[in-house]
Amino acid sequence: MSSASDSINEPPNSMNGRIMYELTVKDSKGKPAEGIEVVCTLEGRGSFVHNFSSKEIKRQTDASGAARFTWYRSGAYDRDAIATVTVTSPEESSNVTLARVSSEEAAQAEGPRIDYIRRDPFGR
Repeated sequence: MSSASDSINEPPNSMNGRIMYELTVKDSKGKPAEGIEVVCTLEGRGSFVHNFSSKEIKRQTDASGAARFTWYRSGAYDRDAIATVTVTSPEESSNVTLARVSSEEAAQAEGPRIDYIRRDPFGR
């Protein structure tokens, strides 16, 4: 079993509402491991599904040994969004890596990001 993780620490004033990740699984010889079911878990704030609570998902690697998923802040903009994302491969001799996808590439894959301007309704 092999795993990799990333820490998320978004302050309340951050408008970053999502982070796309790409995980890669390679076998013991360093070749891409296709068809591996990887478990992604989330501890802390946020979700793996937009506007819905989801702390665990599964992804299957493609021919290049890669799979993508997204962490969503889930609207908690009034406090820190602190979380840890962990991906685990069940293969004993595999090597798992986890990397954040650039905002530009994530927008191309998922569509444009909509930012909401927070306003005080009382003008304070």
